[in-house]
Amino acid sequence: MTIRQVSMAFPGETVTVSTVLFDHDGTLVDTIAGLVAGHNEVAKHFGRSALTREDVVQRMASGGGFRIMSDLYGEKRAEEALRLFQQTVGQARKKSISPMPGMERMIKKLSGLQIAMGIVSNANTEMLNDEVDRLGLRTYFPVVIGADEAAKNKPAPDPLYLALERLGLSAEHIKTTIIVGDSAPDLGAAQAAGCHAILIHESGAAPDGYAPIAVFRSCNDFADFLETTFPPS
Repeated sequence: MTIRQVSMAFPGETVTVSTVLFDHDGTLVDTIAGLVAGHNEVAKHFGRSALTREDVVQRMASGGGFRIMSDLYGEKRAEEALRLFQQTVGQARKKSISPMPGMERMIKKLSGLQIAMGIVSNANTEMLNDEVDRLGLRTYFPVVIGADEAAKNKPAPDPLYLALERLGLSAEHIKTTIIVGDSAPDLGAAQAAGCHAILIHESGAAPDGYAPIAVFRSCNDFADFLETTFPPS
């Protein structure tokens, strides 16, 4: 597959970019309200206390759904808990999901650069693909990788390599790939794969132990950077 490469000048380093892989929840879309509602239906079923928004964000950063349910309810109940969560969270997310401010402007600018793009998420695959289609994102992201499609979820590098494979690119393209996400698993996956990462987080700061090539507070801020770097011709 022949793709275009572009140069992006970040503070301290200019990098060649052929591929950008995005996280989904918390990066492209705000899904937390629906996730909290889904988790709390499961907690109610098992007679547990409700989870806060902060609880859910922290647990989502730990990995895929089965691991989260195992941590909360034990391995013996994890499958039942995950099944119930998937039954309830889909409807809850449909009512509350919304694009992050500036998301459309950001991905349209990247798409215009004619580089490869995909989504790599630890979210349930069926639910993820449904949301991508409903929000009209498939045009920009022909490849969407969800939880447990690769041998390991983020922060392992496996989903990143699977995304490159499905984009028709060799593993060598990881060297010119940037991962864009909002949490430590995204940064960890990039670190494990040996590629650059961009963090989008309202704090404007990366977690300890990680050094993304850039940190933006919002999709709007990243879009501003792209529009400055690649002004209309």
